[in-house]
Amino acid sequence: VGPPPFSRNVTAVAFDPQRHRMAIGYWEGVVDQGDYLTGAQVGTMVTDAPRLDDHQRSSTMASTVRVDSLAYIQGGTVLAVARGEEVEFFDADTGASVLDPVKGTSVAASQDGSVLVTATAGGDLTFRDPDTGRPTAREITVGGRTNNIVLSDDNTRMLVATRDGGARVFDVDSTRQLGRTLR
Repeated sequence: VGPPPFSRNVTAVAFDPQRHRMAIGYWEGVVDQGDYLTGAQVGTMVTDAPRLDDHQRSSTMASTVRVDSLAYIQGGTVLAVARGEEVEFFDADTGASVLDPVKGTSVAASQDGSVLVTATAGGDLTFRDPDTGRPTAREITVGGRTNNIVLSDDNTRMLVATRDGGARVFDVDSTRQLGRTLR
């Protein structure tokens, strides 16, 4: 991918094995993409980061909202970007918005793109239709801001790490927690 477009403060990454892409999110809210086999830049850089107002900026050095997490969906053609309190969906090639934004501070997708999950600052995880971004009937509450969400290769388990130091494993179909919270 060439030199970073802004800082070297990488805040999120995503991997798309279907189209051999990687996405890199930066502190400034920008997302760059590259072909992980050749290192060549691919797609259009997502640069329209939301701006912070003066009150929000007083607690941070940045003037934009950093990228918190990234995920490829729809066969790698759509890039989901979690920044601030919102998950946005962009065409991975053109950078155009392709789905309505949804509330969330974190996003994750299964490797095959069939499972999409967003999480809010309050710890509510929502399973979404990867084609529309709309919620399905399944939701989970973990009671704290999510640091990371990882889905198993077979899409049956989900590992959720929260900022309170907890790690929980859930059954994707039933949404039940498996075992105890690890700390």
